Amino acid sequence: MSEFVLPGADTDKYIWIVRKGNGQAHVYPSPAILKMGVAFQVINRTGEQADITFPASYVTPPTLCLPAGASGTATPITRDPAYVEYDVAFPGGGYAEGGSKPGVIVEH
Repeated sequence: MSEFVLPGADTDKYIWIVRKGNGQAHVYPSPAILKMGVAFQVINRTGEQADITFPASYVTPPTLCLPAGASGTATPITRDPAYVEYDVAFPGGGYAEGGSKPGVIVEH
């Protein structure tokens, strides 16, 4: 699914929320590999609002409510390397998948 990565972009700084051909919302990459303290963007390309919720002790801000076509910035704040699962839901119902459940790996 590399077609969702901006040319020349650092893939560890972006998480894309997209619709697959079958209509299912999908998160790419999952798991994303992020650096502690380095901001990353979540980009919503689903055509509807997406609500992203991270565990508060790992990412700030813990919740991003992104309208269709919008992006938001968050930063990993955990002190230790970690694997963190998060939720992507839509106000009209439904959720996004990753490899299974969307997740990020936070590295030092």
